[in-house]
Amino acid sequence: MGIWSEAGPELILDLSRVDFLGTAGLNSLLQSRDMMGAEGKRLRVHCGSSRPARRALQVTGAMDLFDVVDRIPEEPVPSRNMLFGVPEPDVRLNGQRRSNEG
Repeated sequence: MGIWSEAGPELILDLSRVDFLGTAGLNSLLQSRDMMGAEGKRLRVHCGSSRPARRALQVTGAMDLFDVVDRIPEEPVPSRNMLFGVPEPDVRLNGQRRSNEG
């Protein structure tokens, strides 16, 4: 999957502000980990002070499936737009400017 190809060999997902992590969220994490692993990349998670995130990973045994980091490196992180290919607000998906803009 090309989404992570420009993001480097690993992605650290910050879960430190997560208030609830249910089965849908855990499934998404596992699928993302598998997709990245298929490309030789690694998904790491940071729980920080989020007890719900850490507890969900521990209770389900998923804690053993992820590389859990205690802190996030202080390097600049590419913006969400760059990582996920989100178009800028003034551009439509087809790349054309909106008709009401000069």
